[in-house]
Amino acid sequence: MGDVRPLLALCGVFAVLGLAAPARSAPGYDDVGFLATVRDAGITYTSPDRAIASGKAVCGWISTGKPGPELVGDLQKNNPGMPTDHATLFVAIAVKYYCPQQATNNQPAAAQ
Repeated sequence: MGDVRPLLALCGVFAVLGLAAPARSAPGYDDVGFLATVRDAGITYTSPDRAIASGKAVCGWISTGKPGPELVGDLQKNNPGMPTDHATLFVAIAVKYYCPQQATNNQPAAAQ
């Protein structure tokens, strides 16, 4: 059985983001808010366009049914040097801004 810490952390981050104040603009289309939240979380990036594309890719991975630990692993594979805690936060932030409906759809599967 693999390490469940990234999965538990991801579930915790989803819960925290679910309690956060809503974004000022419509969810799913606030690139500026997404980038600001990523920066505020201490996650650095070299290209805003690439960060946005990666955030939107997370939603694509979720829509295919990819579980939390694989999401984090794929993000790290595509962004060498990104620590697990940053990858986990990035996934949760991406969900909040680009596919918030997936947070509720994915949580029961993540809790299993």
